[in-house]
Amino acid sequence: GWVCFCVCFGRNAAHLNTFLSLQAKRQDAAREELRNYITSLEQQLEKQQTLLSPTGQSLLSTAKQGGLVPKLDNSFIVEPNLPEEVAAAFRPTSACLVDNQDEEKPASAVKEDPGSQLSQLLLLAGSSGTPASAEKSEGTFSKEDTAWVCVFLYLGTADLFRIGRVCKQWRRLTRVPKLWRHISLDRAGITCKVLAGMSNWCTEIHSIRMDGILPRKVKPDEGIVDFFKEERAAMEDGLACLLKRSGRTVQCISITDCSFTVTHRVLWAVSCSCPNLTEFVYISEEFPATPESIWSLSVGCPKIKSLRIPPVHLTEKSEEFGDDCLENIARGWPQLTQLAVGGPSLSLEGFRILASGCPRLEVLELDRCAALNEPVVRALCKLGLRGLRRLDLFMTRISPEAIMTFVGACPRLESVSIHIGISDYFGNPRDPTSKAGYRDAVQQLNDLAANPPYNKILQINASYG
Repeated sequence: GWVCFCVCFGRNAAHLNTFLSLQAKRQDAAREELRNYITSLEQQLEKQQTLLSPTGQSLLSTAKQGGLVPKLDNSFIVEPNLPEEVAAAFRPTSACLVDNQDEEKPASAVKEDPGSQLSQLLLLAGSSGTPASAEKSEGTFSKEDTAWVCVFLYLGTADLFRIGRVCKQWRRLTRVPKLWRHISLDRAGITCKVLAGMSNWCTEIHSIRMDGILPRKVKPDEGIVDFFKEERAAMEDGLACLLKRSGRTVQCISITDCSFTVTHRVLWAVSCSCPNLTEFVYISEEFPATPESIWSLSVGCPKIKSLRIPPVHLTEKSEEFGDDCLENIARGWPQLTQLAVGGPSLSLEGFRILASGCPRLEVLELDRCAALNEPVVRALCKLGLRGLRRLDLFMTRISPEAIMTFVGACPRLESVSIHIGISDYFGNPRDPTSKAGYRDAVQQLNDLAANPPYNKILQINASYG
């Protein structure tokens, strides 16, 4: 028995020694292969660095000092002739805390193409930080996380909300501020708490678009009066919180058809938080813009170049938009290039103030204004509006002589679009006399559009009621 035991033990020990020696050889070979790979990466990095321009070398040295260049074991190589927008992405933001520091850096306002994945890879894989809303215990971004973020760059706001509910990893990755630079909320079940919560990670917003935000449903035991009192301006506090966090990077805001959940008081909130705003759209049937709100917007956002605040329908509130509104627009934004206004209360005096105060207008949209005849247009063209490129008229009557005056006085005019209906000409659209008069008016416009040079400029749509 002892002999058999010794023989078996000796065989097993021999096999064990052989296995351990083979394992050690494999580990040595793997280490050697890794050393060779790192050496080749170092040589390639030195070669790439020699090809950089002086500007690129300075950017690379600055990035190295800041600790933002990926390490060699991450196998990321800096491209030669680094573009300026990619170099700008090297700078740390509030979503990326370099060297595990908790201090927050200023956000970069450079527009970034979703297809330029290099800057995203350098930012996420090369840094050692986590998103501002993520816990430190969740770790840093891996290569897999970087790949997911590059995919998430092509998703919209609603899709980001959906995939954030899939798992904890995707929830953490969808909190990267660069994914929320362009927010679009279209008829979604968004509440004030959701907007306030978005302010925790939306710190680099470039544009916000809210279209058709609907209020919540009425509760069974709730009266209509109480419902309207609670839901009136219900979204404004959340939107103000969101703008307060990232307002300095916001360049475009569009709020259209949001019922009574957003009122004209939102213009005051925008004026307090968005000094770099360049485009603003506010279209509301219940609460159109007022002279006071327009004045506050002009004081807080003096860089606006495109402003659209036309009425939706002719109501008593839309009649409050008068000449004082045009005066505030002309005084607040002399550099304005695109403007959309309207209302039956606008008179020739208000348009004169606008034409003389905004000489750089290139696109003018008039909605539901009083009729434009040849003397009115001639007076406006003498004061300004000579740089117009496009004129859009919605539910606003204009005579053929006025169109000819516009084309003759504005040499850069490329398009005149007219959208009219029979109710813009006559109070009783069903009257046969009204129908005949409307057909004659439309026929005169069509005859003018058939002759050069108006056939290349004039577009007429007379199918409205």
